[in-house]
Amino acid sequence: MPQLARNLGETWEAGGPVPLDALETGEIWLARLEARGLLTSATYSGGGADARVVAIDVGMTPSAFRQLIKAEGWEIPAFITFNLPGELNLPRVSQAAEGAPKIWPASDTRSGIQNLALFRGRITLRVGCFFVEGGTLGEDASRHAILLAETGLDRDSENYLTLIDRMTGETLMRVGEEAFWAGPASTFVSEKMKADLRKECGDADIMIVGMPEARKRFKLQYPHINSNAGALAAD
Repeated sequence: MPQLARNLGETWEAGGPVPLDALETGEIWLARLEARGLLTSATYSGGGADARVVAIDVGMTPSAFRQLIKAEGWEIPAFITFNLPGELNLPRVSQAAEGAPKIWPASDTRSGIQNLALFRGRITLRVGCFFVEGGTLGEDASRHAILLAETGLDRDSENYLTLIDRMTGETLMRVGEEAFWAGPASTFVSEKMKADLRKECGDADIMIVGMPEARKRFKLQYPHINSNAGALAAD
């Protein structure tokens, strides 16, 4: 698949005066976004009781956020900057990969800033269900794997199931390979997804595995990590 252009999204810059109720308004916006699983991070003006929200990272694309604002009748505060991610170019599951998973375990909410510790494990598909096994969890451990919204499922030229970057089309790894990711990864996981996983795939703990990448790709992306991570340095 040819590499696609990455849509960097939009920043709605603050430019208006700061009203007297700025502290309260900022907290209202955080609460309404968090309640919908759309709050990825927020920036405050400083510390202490007088700190107010100055920027919000929203886990929704600009077009979808505009629709939500209109539907809810909200008014965007001019003194807060809103950062919104770019549109995704590719579907969650491609036509070639349809039917492989019982449930596609990726969040519906766009991801925000992630932690940067090194995690590893094998991402497998068993009876239509995705699991992460071994690695950081321990040799015999297994959990339901949850992926970031930017991760998609496709098949490569040899018909292997692959995880891809939905923004660029790049292949991240083949399903079944040992993978590495930055963590502990975080994203919004709805109660419905948790219930669907239990129903379709059985009772197990969940683990958010971010956008996992095959060892060789990860080493090329982050060569500075190799000398500090024995699992990466070994081929």
